[in-house]
Amino acid sequence: MRIFFVSKFDWLSSGPMSTVSTIFTHAISCQKINITFVTQCSEQCDTNHVLKNRFGLLPTPFFSMCIFRKKPLLRSSTLFYLKAAIYLLFKAEPTDIIYTRNSTFLPYLYIIKLFTRARAFFEAHGYHGNPDTAKRTISFSRYDIAEKLFLKRLDGICSLTEAMKNLFKKDFPDTPVCTLPLGVSVKSEDFIINPESGFPRRRLCYIGRYNDNIDAKTVFKAISICKQYGVKLTWIGLTPSQRNALIQLANSFEIISLVELLPWLGYHQMCNTVKKVAGAGLVAYKDSFDSNIQISPTKLFDFFSFGLPVLASEVGAVKEIADKHFDEFLFQPGNADDLALKIQTLFSSFKQYKRCCKVSLKLADQFSWEKRAQKFLSFIAP
Repeated sequence: MRIFFVSKFDWLSSGPMSTVSTIFTHAISCQKINITFVTQCSEQCDTNHVLKNRFGLLPTPFFSMCIFRKKPLLRSSTLFYLKAAIYLLFKAEPTDIIYTRNSTFLPYLYIIKLFTRARAFFEAHGYHGNPDTAKRTISFSRYDIAEKLFLKRLDGICSLTEAMKNLFKKDFPDTPVCTLPLGVSVKSEDFIINPESGFPRRRLCYIGRYNDNIDAKTVFKAISICKQYGVKLTWIGLTPSQRNALIQLANSFEIISLVELLPWLGYHQMCNTVKKVAGAGLVAYKDSFDSNIQISPTKLFDFFSFGLPVLASEVGAVKEIADKHFDEFLFQPGNADDLALKIQTLFSSFKQYKRCCKVSLKLADQFSWEKRAQKFLSFIAP
């Protein structure tokens, strides 16, 4: 058996999906399963060099890549899908698995499945199904059409959350569905933060872009409430426009000197930065359909891997992962006073802080990419 994982995202892009796809496919190869990562890239590169220096991964004999050159003037994914489909029609066999998380690749995937008799699976990073099932308004788009027509014809669906899995089971009762949260990258001892270094920093760290689902206003207001305690914030992963918007917000709360706003960093650079400055991780979502149903918070997993305590919004996606381990440090979405109280509580007791560090490392092991790979392989087993 060989697994083919298809992803339209530029392998060298700054977005999180290229990182997630690379680490997961590599984790599958570490289970001694042959896997080919089919993707595209806007420039030529040395695969092994990129794996090691960008993603911190070592080549394995079971991991290979098929990279198509991305045309810079073409924004559509159609050309990549056609190339990937032709490649798979010639390469895939009945004993193989083809796996994708791109909804718009589903029509091609179904055709490949018919001709090669390989089994096909989809990883859902969002729900585009029945508005009545979701109890919200869902736009009518190509994602909706592709998923409605083709998901029921596949061999299985992997959902990032249990809540989203339940929606898919209602829509496609005859299709197997499993819950497969994203994973934690195992850090070397060099990157795990020493509690004695992290505790006195009193610096929160957020990793990721700023969008409508991120509750920056509540975070910044809480920082302003905690001024007298020396609490600061480092935010990693911003575009120039996002950074400018947050500068304005920080100025409105008069905390610009307490906030460090950084662009998206390469994986190793990000790890070094967090190791150098962070005292606790921060996950701040608004109370929304996305945060309760379809987000698997990658930054939460990142903080586990560093052994950092986590302050997080009390929303469904977080509670599924954190369970009861961080109950006292989950704050009410939109409630800056509650977040400020949680910040003060965390940094008031070193004993409590150290306990939270140990809990994070325990959860890092529980949600490792290797265990995610094992669960996926168990799900697709014939």
